[in-house]
Formats: sequence, C-alpha cells, structure tokens
Amino acid sequence: FTNFAIYFIIVSVIYLKKIICLMLCLSMTVLSGCFLKMVGSEPENSFSDGYSYIKDNKNGATVYFLDVGQADCTFIKTPKLTALIDAGNVSDGKNIVEFLQSLGVQKIDHLINTHPHEDHLGGMSAVIKNISVGKIYMPKISRADMPTTGVYNELLDTIEQNNCDVYTAKSGVTVFESDNTSLKILSPYGTNYGNLNNYSAVTKFSYYNTGILIMGDAETVIEKELI
Repeated sequence: FTNFAIYFIIVSVIYLKKIICLMLCLSMTVLSGCFLKMVGSEPENSFSDGYSYIKDNKNGATVYFLDVGQADCTFIKTPKLTALIDAGNVSDGKNIVEFLQSLGVQKIDHLINTHPHEDHLGGMSAVIKNISVGKIYMPKISRADMPTTGVYNELLDTIEQNNCDVYTAKSGVTVFESDNTSLKILSPYGTNYGNLNNYSAVTKFSYYNTGILIMGDAETVIEKELI
C-alpha cells in the first residue's frame, strides 16, 4: 500500500505540473497580443528566398523576417511607421528592394544597422539608392575596432551621397514612440568592445501587448549587460 501511495503521489505531481504548464502557455498566448505567426510567401510578394512574418490583423501591423541565409533582415510595418533592421548581404540587396517595392513601400522611416558586418549591412546601399530613407541608426565604433572593408566604406559613401541623416545607435535611444507603438535601442552601452558583434544595436519593438527583441549578433557580454 505504501509503494502504491508513493507511486500515486509521484504520478499526480507529474500530471499536475503538465496541467500547470499548459495553463501557463495558454495564458501567455492570450496575453501576448493579437499577433499571428505566418510562414511562407503571400502571392502578391516576390521575395525569391521566402520569408516568415507575424501579423496583427486587429491593429494593422506586420513584422517580416526575410530569408537571407545566415544574414539578418527584419522589416516592420505599422500604420504609423516603417523600419528596416539590417539588410542581409550585398547579394541580397536587389531582392530586398524588390520585396519592399512589392509591398508598396515608398519610404523607410527608420533604417537600423545593428553592426558593421557584411551580412547585416551588405544590402543597405541598394536600399538607400532605390527607396527613400528617413533616419539611419548605426552604432559608434571605436577607432581600434573600426572596420575597413569595402562594403562598409561603400555604405558610408552611399549615405553621404544621398544626404541621409545618421544617428548613433546606443542604449537609451528611442527611435519612435506613440500611443501603443515604440521602437527603442537597448544596447550597446559602450564604444570599445573589441568585438564588432558586441556593438550590436539591440532593438525592442513594442506593439500593444507584444514585444519583439532583435539582437543582431550580440554575444554573452551584451546579454549580461541587458539583464
């Protein structure tokens, strides 16, 4: 009888934990807002490598995650703002431009480069040359860590030639904030990391009850700073 009682208690605890976890998951789903996750391409869009997106049908916002291989490219579109965070490799530029144009995007209000690696800024020159851009945000890099790649220098030249306004991406910067929408930069905290990944502009997009954290290539040291 004692063994049976112990067995019964153990089984009960296991199933109780599962029930509690299920209830928590359901609660988080309800509290997370109205965003619905979709994968694949909508018929009217032509991004050749595909993409995934989450969409708030109720409040009219969509966040697109473009498939640019190992690279990063995120496009945010709400009734009040458009923002492009990173733009893949150089070879992705043309496809990204075509994708944005297929959505009817005529202006990108905020263009954010998380950090100066080619797989994050490669396609930005093409974007700036073909689509109107409002403000550009880039992290301030120390002289010792400043990249000298041709891709990075081309982006700087393109920015200068198109008279774009450039702002420093750093902790505490609010890119946009209005009513239930905000786009804020949480990191970097400093300008001398010795590692370009850790200069990543960590961005938080908040829309009603949903928050999306876009980390760039931030490594452990930045994760600890954020915590």
